[in-house]
Amino acid sequence: MNNNINTFKKFQDDNQDARAKIIQNYLHLAKKRKLGFPHVTALAEALAEHLSIAEGKPCSKSTLLRNQKYKVKLVGFMAVANITNHKNGKGDGFSGRPEVENFKERLEITNLRRENERLKILYQETERRKEEERNRESEVLLTGGDAERRSIEELQNRHALTCQALHALLTYIEDFVLVDADGERFIDRAKLRNNVIVEHRLASPFFDWLRAHRGILGGKS
Repeated sequence: MNNNINTFKKFQDDNQDARAKIIQNYLHLAKKRKLGFPHVTALAEALAEHLSIAEGKPCSKSTLLRNQKYKVKLVGFMAVANITNHKNGKGDGFSGRPEVENFKERLEITNLRRENERLKILYQETERRKEEERNRESEVLLTGGDAERRSIEELQNRHALTCQALHALLTYIEDFVLVDADGERFIDRAKLRNNVIVEHRLASPFFDWLRAHRGILGGKS
């Protein structure tokens, strides 16, 4: 039973496709010869006569107008003819008819939907690229920030180690070198004049470290 139904439907579809081709060829010929029709019904009448001859059996204009597949072709032809006549400054006698206006509205809505969909896809793609760019920039900043922090920490550690070594050395030779905390200088105890070994400009970072760690170093300066 199902096979019979499918076979019949295929038969109907094949017939409609064949008729649609004949209709399309006729409309193409009508356009080429610049045939004019006052309204879609007149076009359907002329086309029905043509189909009756081409198919070898009667065809009614009402059949063409009831079938949505055929009617779209007819109304589309009239809409294009309407636009062409307007461009040429000619009246056509069928502009403003409901079927033509309805077709034009559907066509405009379809075009608007396609354009909106295209813009939506374009917008989403643009936003995706912006997000990727922001993520890359954030990653670069984070990576660069971590590297900079590590570099600063390493310098601070090396500075602390250097100060610790210098403090140990000064403690060892304190009989020979005076650590002048007030003047932030290192002075040679053996000399009375020109006895500054390290002046304030160079020694001040060490004294800053020394004051910050005085409690840890047991109050020595």
